Parts: sequence; C-alpha cells; structure tokens
Amino acid sequence: MGCAAVALDDEVEARPMRCPGCEWRLLAASNDHRCMVHGHKFAMFKCDSCCDVATWNCYSNHYCERCHNQASEEKHYPCPGPEKCPLGMRHPPNETAKHSTADFRSFCLGCTACLGCVEEADVDLRYNEKNVFGFQQKDWLDFSDGAQVLKFLGEVEVRVWLKKMQPDLATEVDDLSVELCAERLLLLGATAYKKSLEEARIRALEAERESFEMEERYRLQEKARVEAEKAERSFWAQTDKDYVRSPVVLDWRTLHEERRSKASFRSLARWTQVEMNSERLHKRRLRKGTAGKREQLPDSRKMLNLQRLQMEVQLDADQAHYVW
Repeated sequence: MGCAAVALDDEVEARPMRCPGCEWRLLAASNDHRCMVHGHKFAMFKCDSCCDVATWNCYSNHYCERCHNQASEEKHYPCPGPEKCPLGMRHPPNETAKHSTADFRSFCLGCTACLGCVEEADVDLRYNEKNVFGFQQKDWLDFSDGAQVLKFLGEVEVRVWLKKMQPDLATEVDDLSVELCAERLLLLGATAYKKSLEEARIRALEAERESFEMEERYRLQEKARVEAEKAERSFWAQTDKDYVRSPVVLDWRTLHEERRSKASFRSLARWTQVEMNSERLHKRRLRKGTAGKREQLPDSRKMLNLQRLQMEVQLDADQAHYVW
C-alpha cells in the first residue's frame, strides 16, 4: 500500500461519521433557496411543522392548512427522510412550532417571481425580522454618480442588480469592473425609475378618468330613472282623471232585452216543469186505475199544487211580455 492510500485511509477515519439524516440536516442550512433579488415578498416558505408548502403567514410562523388548524398546539410531524420527503430537498428538522411562542426563521423553498409569477399579493402581509430578506428597491435619482451607488450598495449587490436589470448581459457582468457596473446600474436604474413614475402617473390619470366616467354614467342612469318614474306617475294621473270625468252612458235597449230574456227563460223553465209533473201524474193514474178515498186525497192535493204552479208560470209569462 502506498503512502497516498494510507493518508487517504487516515483522513477517512479522522472524518466524523454521520447518518444520512444528520448529514441532510447539516447541509440544509446552506441550501436555503432565498432569492435576494426579489426578496421575501415573493418567497415560498416551508411549513414550520411538517414537510409541506406553507399557505399561511402568521407573522411568527408559516403553516400549511393542517398545521394552521393546530397552530396553538405542539405538533409532531417528523420528516420521513430524504427518500420519502415530499419536498425532495434538504431542509431543517420540523418543529413543534406553537404559534407566538417565538419568531421562527422559516425555510425558503424558492421564489415565485423567478418562476414567472411577478405580481405581488394584494394583502399587506407582515413578516418577522428573521424572514425579511432581499435587496430593497432604491430611489436611483438620489445618487449623483456610480461611486455613490457602489458605496451604498457594495460590489455584490451592484452586480446582482445589474444582472437583474440587464439579464441579456448577465454572463458579461462578472468580467466588467465594479466601477463600470455601478455607472451602468445608475443609468439603468434612473431610466427605469423615471419610467415607473410616468407609468404610475398614467395609471393614476386612467383611474381618475374611469372614476369620473363611472360617476357620470351613474348620474345619467339616475336621471333617466327619475324621469321615467315621473312620466309613469303623470300617465297614471291623467288616466285616472279621464276615467273619473268620463260620463256613464247606459244602453237601455240592451238592458231591456236582457231582462226580457231572463224572464222568458224562467217562464220556459217552469212550463217545462209543469209538463213533466203532469205527465208523471197521468202515468201514475193509469197504473193505479181507480183509487180509494184515501188515495184520492193526495191526488187532489197534487192537482191543487199543479194548478198553483201553472198560475205562477202564467204570471211570469205576463211579466216577460210587459216588462219595461
């Protein structure tokens, strides 16, 4: 065995041995995917208590939906290991993360802006100091030359900002001098800042114009509605007035004919009833033949009723003839 092989074996023996899990956790701190260009507002955080993506920002902690429902409790959801972890990357151990007990430094999984989602959330989220990171936006008009920019930002941030503003020249930035990068950055920054101010002014004017048009449209609609209601009230008032003033004209001939028709109908109905009663009584007499005295008395009463009904029918007929 050569000296080099012996030295290599001695180095391996001297190096502390760790299990894959401990080695994974040890490397997690250097594997934080924080984007300093876009900052914490575009960061995707891991849940502090489990191996899931956080969907809740609760200032001191970041939680997924399940852990957020248990925020006030101590949670125990250990990572299943590098082979089974759903995140698929090294990360710090999961904590019990009881809400408001301490401010946690949440693990960052990536940047949404780098993935193409560059719109900031409408909600004004609050972050604890351990989760605030990234280069802040600058008012480039406050700098007079590249030297001030370099002094204020430093070499690293100057190069990062220049790569962000000129992504097509990102490969050439590292070969340029830091002074030249600062001068170019100031020029690009001032131009972009003026452009953003102009765009903001245009958006404000557009919003003011849309607001004025909306108010004017609402005013015209309200005016049209009031005029329509006024016209409808005027129409019904005139209609009621014409109805009240209209004379009542009676058609006496029509009323006379209607009354005669009703009287004739009643007379005809009673004549029909008389004929039916007479026919029924005649049939009964034919069936019984000659009846005794006890049977003659009811027949005589029926005859009297029949005669009285005939007299009423005659009176109705006379009234129908001489009505009106």
